[in-house]
Amino acid sequence: MAAELAELSERFPEIPPEAKTFEQLAAHFPRIPKSPLNKWLTLKVKSGEWMKARKGNLTFYWPVK
Repeated sequence: MAAELAELSERFPEIPPEAKTFEQLAAHFPRIPKSPLNKWLTLKVKSGEWMKARKGNLTFYWPVK
């Protein structure tokens, strides 16, 4: 069972402390409307430049280093 849990945890990225929610990103860029910011963020995640992960009911985003 421990091996199965270890394998499962490898598939999911660890959320770094600098990760932000969409609301935090929107508050950091108040002049950008939410719809274009969401589209930009979605494109960044699809291209692999940013990562996202869920923790409970929150989705966190962070740039890949």
